[in-house]
Amino acid sequence: MTAMQDETVVDAKAVEDRLAAIEDAVCRHPLNREVLYRMLAYCAEERALDDLEREAASWPEFETATQNQYRLAEHLVRAGGLDRIERDERGAIVMEQDKEGLDEDAVDDLVRSVAFRTTEAGVRFVEQHRPRARLVELLQLAPERADVYIELLEFVRARPRAVSYTHLRAHETWADLVCRLLLE
Repeated sequence: MTAMQDETVVDAKAVEDRLAAIEDAVCRHPLNREVLYRMLAYCAEERALDDLEREAASWPEFETATQNQYRLAEHLVRAGGLDRIERDERGAIVMEQDKEGLDEDAVDDLVRSVAFRTTEAGVRFVEQHRPRARLVELLQLAPERADVYIELLEFVRARPRAVSYTHLRAHETWADLVCRLLLE
């Protein structure tokens, strides 16, 4: 194996490790899963923290999230899905060496804004987990069930049909009757 091939193997392993870490972070808690995925997709371009917070708060899935927007974004930073970008008052990126020797107050004065951007591994994760890609993967896992999955999706996609109250009452069970009477 040449040095270049060896380096490629190491890089591929690092990418796979980072993807696994992102997968674990996103999928660990079902109440945060969609918000974390959408954060990765939203931050494909650099997004200021206040923009990310405002956007995430508008997502219906955020109502059930177990942490605030900043904590969820930092969770993705630790997993390697997002980069945290700190900028000074001129808009220049604040590097770690710029903060060396400064106390906490001085660092707070130096950093004027925080933004997030999806890493290459995060972009790859988003691509792999797009709903269409997930559906194709599901269909490939059990090709013999593909017709059933497609039929189910078409049924779910169909618009609800109007059903008369009389029709519903005609099919009412004893349990339905008891529940209806209790609710009235």
